[in-house]
Amino acid sequence: MKSIFKDTRTIFSISSKPGIFGSRLYPELFAEYGLNISYQTLAVSCESHLMKIFDLFRLTDEFHGLSISMPYKYAAGLAFPDRHGSHPEGVNSVNTVVKTEKGIYSCSTDISFFDIFSERFRMPVATVFIYGDGAMGSMACGYFSKYGHDTVVIRRGELDKFMPLILESTNCYFVNCTPARIEDIRITPSKSCIVLDLPVRYNHPYEEDQFTMTGYTCAMVQLRGQFEIYTGIRIDLALVEDVCSRLFY
Repeated sequence: MKSIFKDTRTIFSISSKPGIFGSRLYPELFAEYGLNISYQTLAVSCESHLMKIFDLFRLTDEFHGLSISMPYKYAAGLAFPDRHGSHPEGVNSVNTVVKTEKGIYSCSTDISFFDIFSERFRMPVATVFIYGDGAMGSMACGYFSKYGHDTVVIRRGELDKFMPLILESTNCYFVNCTPARIEDIRITPSKSCIVLDLPVRYNHPYEEDQFTMTGYTCAMVQLRGQFEIYTGIRIDLALVEDVCSRLFY
């Protein structure tokens, strides 16, 4: 993908509460490849402010791309309906927006970590319990339903009434799409309950056990996809893991 910018390009990360993962990792990766790209974060408090940023993105060449975090992924999907070629079918939310010579395109690279999770934990699954009914919960439901799994979406605050069903299950996935800590909601990863814990936790051990995939891995996988869309460069996940280990551990 050729750039339409000759000088420094800027990518803004948009979130209600910006984290430090992308803002620390992206500059290292851009430097690794000698790319003159600046990655900045923006805290956006409401959708009316978000729409003004989107308008500015369309009207000026000050932005090369946007990285969209919760809770604005659906809004971005509606605002930028032209999808990048790698966007997964049937997914309405996006986390990546990029300018090219041909126009502005959006995409979700989040779905890629569901693929990694499914490949890593190959097992016949009776039920997928999805905690959280926001954009990520909806995406998880669509993904696992597409592959023939029974899915149960659990709203925040309603987990207790589903706990007996989860604990009695001998073959399930539990996907945490909320900020809640797995330990606090009494979910114990095991061979009968494989856990996909989506939030990136800086106080969580980096090492994953045989029954858990953490938010760190998810963040690295989706960021690798974003990097390729922004730059046209396909990088190895091992490089992302190496940079993360230097920055965060």
